[in-house]
Amino acid sequence: MPDSQRKILLFLAQRRRATKFQLKECLKLSYSTVYDATEKLVSTGWVKVVDEETYKTGLPKRVYDLTQKGVKWVLCLSESWEEKTRIAENWKDLFPENIASWIRFIASINDETVKNIFSMEALDPKTRGFNFTGFLVSHLLLSDKPHEDALLKKIMSHPDPIIKETILEELRRRVATYEEKKKKCERLVATMVS
Repeated sequence: MPDSQRKILLFLAQRRRATKFQLKECLKLSYSTVYDATEKLVSTGWVKVVDEETYKTGLPKRVYDLTQKGVKWVLCLSESWEEKTRIAENWKDLFPENIASWIRFIASINDETVKNIFSMEALDPKTRGFNFTGFLVSHLLLSDKPHEDALLKKIMSHPDPIIKETILEELRRRVATYEEKKKKCERLVATMVS
């Protein structure tokens, strides 16, 4: 990703809403660079026009903001967990769950595999939000016993009861799914043996 696009995404994530002129002035970029970068970001679906007026000269004045897809990318691009939390708080109206709470939770676990959540399947393109619960449960199920125990201890000692309950619900859902699949497999085996 070109540096100009990255700067625009990060700027919009922190400020919300800006015209090309504001982007040019605040980011110290040339107008042609801002024009090309915003057009590319709009075409990728990371930025959208949220307001449009007409100057006295007849030229359009467009106000840009991030899309939900753009916010997800900014959360991936952000290097510090504090910055991720600030951005998530700024955009909490876009997502159904409290992403800032999940980010604080993931940072507190201090597990590199879990922290890679932003560059892995946790950014589920099929949903409106993030799939933190699914990722954590999958990670727990695939971990070796010592790592599973350490991670589970960190999860259980976390003070946020909503996050713990959400993880527990996902585990219960998976148990029910596996029980249904086990019964189906048993029926298939019985049919093939008879």
